[in-house]
Amino acid sequence: MKTLYYFLLSCWLIMLVNVALAQQKEQLPPKLQRAFNQYYVGQRLQKQNFLDSASKFYSKALPVFESYKRYYYQLQCLSLLSENHFFTEKYTQSEIFADSLLNVVARKKFLKNRSGLRSVAIEKSADVLSIKSRITYQKRDFENGVLFSQEAINHLLSPKNKNWKKVSENYLHISKLHHALGHYDRAIGSLDTTLDLYVQYQAENLKAIFQISKLLAENYIEVGNTVQAQEHIAQAMGIFEKIDDKNDDLFTQNYPLAWQTYLFGQIQDYKGNYDSALFLHKQALNEYLAKPQSSVEFTALAYLNIGIAYQKKGLYYRALEYEQKALQVLADVSREFQLTEAKIFDHLGLVYALMGDIDQAIYYQEKSLQIREEKLSANHPEKAWGALHLGETYFLRKMYAKAEKYYLQALYICEDALQPTHPLFAAIYNSIGVLAQAQKRGEFASAHFKKALDIYEKTLHQPQHPAIAKIYDNLSLLFEQEKKYIEAMEYSLKSLGIYETVLGLKHPALGEGYYHLGLISEQLQKPKEALNYYQKAVNAIVPDFESKDLYALPSLKNVLADNLLLEILSNKANLIQKQAKNDSNLLIKALQTYSLCAELIDKMRNGYKAEGSKLFLSQHSIPLYEAGIELSLKIYELTQDTKYYAEAFAFSEKSKAGVLRAAIADSKAKRVAGIPDSLIDYEQQLRADLSLLDKAFFKEQEKKELADHEKVVKLRNQIFEQKAKYDKLIDFLENAYPEYYMLKYETYKVDIQQVIEKLLKHRKDKFTLVEYFVGNEHIYIFTASEQGYRIRKMPKNQNFEATLRGFRASIIYKVPEKIYEYSTLLYKQLFQPAESQIISNNVLIIPDATLGNIPFEALISDQNKEKAMEYLEKAEFHKLPYLIKKYKISYAYSSILLLEDKENTGIAENDYLGFAPVFTDSLERGDIFAQRTLSDEDSTVIDIEIPRDIFMEGRFISALPGTEQEVKNIATFFDKQKRKSLIFTKKEAKEEIIKSNILGNYKYLHFATHGFVSMEEPNFSGLLLFPQPNSKEDGVLYANEIYALKLNADLVVLSACETGIGKVIRGEGVIGLSRSFLFAGAKNIVVSLWKVADQSTANLMTQFYKRMLKDKKLNKSDALHQAKLDLIKTKHHAMPYYWASFVLVGNKL
Repeated sequence: MKTLYYFLLSCWLIMLVNVALAQQKEQLPPKLQRAFNQYYVGQRLQKQNFLDSASKFYSKALPVFESYKRYYYQLQCLSLLSENHFFTEKYTQSEIFADSLLNVVARKKFLKNRSGLRSVAIEKSADVLSIKSRITYQKRDFENGVLFSQEAINHLLSPKNKNWKKVSENYLHISKLHHALGHYDRAIGSLDTTLDLYVQYQAENLKAIFQISKLLAENYIEVGNTVQAQEHIAQAMGIFEKIDDKNDDLFTQNYPLAWQTYLFGQIQDYKGNYDSALFLHKQALNEYLAKPQSSVEFTALAYLNIGIAYQKKGLYYRALEYEQKALQVLADVSREFQLTEAKIFDHLGLVYALMGDIDQAIYYQEKSLQIREEKLSANHPEKAWGALHLGETYFLRKMYAKAEKYYLQALYICEDALQPTHPLFAAIYNSIGVLAQAQKRGEFASAHFKKALDIYEKTLHQPQHPAIAKIYDNLSLLFEQEKKYIEAMEYSLKSLGIYETVLGLKHPALGEGYYHLGLISEQLQKPKEALNYYQKAVNAIVPDFESKDLYALPSLKNVLADNLLLEILSNKANLIQKQAKNDSNLLIKALQTYSLCAELIDKMRNGYKAEGSKLFLSQHSIPLYEAGIELSLKIYELTQDTKYYAEAFAFSEKSKAGVLRAAIADSKAKRVAGIPDSLIDYEQQLRADLSLLDKAFFKEQEKKELADHEKVVKLRNQIFEQKAKYDKLIDFLENAYPEYYMLKYETYKVDIQQVIEKLLKHRKDKFTLVEYFVGNEHIYIFTASEQGYRIRKMPKNQNFEATLRGFRASIIYKVPEKIYEYSTLLYKQLFQPAESQIISNNVLIIPDATLGNIPFEALISDQNKEKAMEYLEKAEFHKLPYLIKKYKISYAYSSILLLEDKENTGIAENDYLGFAPVFTDSLERGDIFAQRTLSDEDSTVIDIEIPRDIFMEGRFISALPGTEQEVKNIATFFDKQKRKSLIFTKKEAKEEIIKSNILGNYKYLHFATHGFVSMEEPNFSGLLLFPQPNSKEDGVLYANEIYALKLNADLVVLSACETGIGKVIRGEGVIGLSRSFLFAGAKNIVVSLWKVADQSTANLMTQFYKRMLKDKKLNKSDALHQAKLDLIKTKHHAMPYYWASFVLVGNKL
């Protein structure tokens, strides 16, 4: 402060001297004299870089100069004020002063030839236009920035004595603006002009010339001109050697030697020389790390480039490792380098897509594109790359409409920003061709492949390039599709020749090429040749495996591309099976191959991060499991060896609830692997926080056109960040706790004999397990009991799915004749074939696919049709021969899941906890449900009784008066036995209670309320609780929130509508509320299959608990069975609609 004080004092003294001198020459008005004094003080402050202080003096002098028409000084003040505010990052004020200057110049016509102020007006106009251009750069308004700089240049070129330094600076800035716009060719044009000007007029400014040459090299790489890029790299480095001061900031952040190596690596990558690229990128990284002053951005990019090189070498896990390191480098400064972060996200997505973790790939690529949309100009090529990659991932997801949308978006951007020969056009044309091929549009596909090939041949100048090989491979597949097998073989061999030369003998691309040759050979009826190619394909993607034995199988420990290996092995097994005919030895070889495929599916599922990817894998693995079942049965027929029955059962069981099974195994692994409780708690908290964000995002999205866009974007960003934290924690746990990793990824063997032994051990009563597998043309029925196991293969009726839907609808809409018709049809197809193997009245059913949506106990055995029709005519439904009258039926997701030993997460000290919001108050619920649109089926009023569903009357939710008495009656049963019970009704039945961890203290949990199911988003099916004003909870317990609960419940009862149905996904089953409760720790759960009536449900539940508690010999299945029979006897509730909805699903015997 003292320094500034003395400096200002000296300025004041100098001002007095200047005033005295001025008074000697000219007597100025005091006000104007003061203005001059202020101006000169500002000048002195300016020279000492006290810009804010200088600006204060200029601001005081400015209006005086204007009033006294001292225009020279007015323009000087305006120009300096604009400049100072720009350098102090006050861009709005800077623009105001710049515009003021331009307005004065225009208004006073200073640019006219005869004006005495023309020269200074031109100079100052050019200065403020340059400033405005730089401000627009900061605001990312690059198009206007180019216009301002160009106008500045036009001014600067008009005087006789041109200011070439400022002209050069403006051309250089224009090049940066064009680069920011993605107009790389225009940037090169501006840089060429800049370089010429500097060489001609400022040849001594070596640092500037170095910088220009550097930028030229980078832009030439962007347009794919590696020859020019190399020339300018050499030019830049030659200039760098001549510079004496190599410690300048220009060099410290991006050290020229590292920069040179970095660009050489990119050039080698562009040429397809991935080994050289990897070597150079690692060298660049070491050079950056050796210089502490290096920018974190360049260090991150070096890690990323290493990851990209590993990806192109087919080493995907190594690629992930380095790309994750790139993110870690930016962890503390990511906000400053969001575009670099977007690039990393994009490439992470590419790697995950190649590994088959499609939803994880989409998660990263959508985030990348979002950042680029926000930060880049409308038609920037980086956005085109992002759109192309996202489209390719959606193609792998078989979402062709979305893939096409993003391909076209990428194409439109390129047409605006790039020359038509840019390699990005070729990449887009190739992807469009692949999409057209999948859609059987052969001519369109061929045209695009040829366009892509033409561009690559013109720009790569290297016929032996992996990109060209890829197009040859795609053309080969297209010719195969068109049954032009000779041409297909020719292109496939050309592709392979390039891959072997450039990529070596171990690479996924090579494996894919051999695999395609195998497919073509099959079509040419050359099975042995096809098997040989399949074996070569396996050799190419398993580094530690090399065998000429056509039937040899690799270990799964070190595989370059699991998803490709699965495809190859599946086709190989199918071909061996076809060639074997009745040769049992060869058939066994095929079966071993299918078994390895099943093991590989488990490995892939466990390795994927995104649940959507796991479900997609399960869904598309069903044909393989069916092939394994079919082949096992054929070998059994040939050998009569019952172990092949066991193999068939193993394939069926592997197809059941794989994702849920893996999730439960992961949860168990965390508890037993020695992970500290603090880390487990942290993991659970992250998961709970993520579910809350997902819930908020879902609710906002439900508003559709009324959704708050800013809120949606904010929530999407928060979800991304939260998920990144969660994934990072899981990666840490896998690395830090080897036992956790081992248990999590442990594959399991299915042994039906072991299943039977465990069944006998856990159940005192005799019972039979009946498991179903619904195939494409057949239904396989597996039965297991103490007397052994059998399999029945039944033809699948053409209208099977329609029959299932008809059966449900006939029950829901209470159409007796249709109930009888459909139930007898299904009885004959599904149950009667297994009935001879059922040894007692206890039956445990493991359904498959849509079979999980029907109650088997409501099937009618067609023993006496005439008698049954008589009962129907008299409405004597209680006399119909429902299966419930003969069997006690319960359900499970999978026998392995059912029988798995559970780790106790805690002990439930209390018995019964009940919830019944009742909704008897006139409660307006528009805040939660006004935006929820119900389907026609959902909104149908099924009965005059109140259904326990979201029955919307305007904005009100219908009351459930029967539920209050239901939970109270059940509590009374527990109280009588002096067992601890607690109930929450009406306003006390709130979501906060459920999330307070109280549930973990109770063995029996009962929810009597409204329920709803979301078929599109099953994780947002839910139960309604009483909403609390001013609460952070919304009164809806969604499935995704239930996953985060900690339960020790022996039984959870969801006495609400449709709590047992959800989205049916082949290979996983029903995804909905029941699944989430089982994951949270419930051992058994009672759920409903359709909308249920309030009073009949209350009666059923009361009887269920009464019997279960009164007779200790009855298990849960027995008690529910008896309660249903009690309801049937009431006659009024004898129709299946009233009693068949609720089923018992077990996670433990």
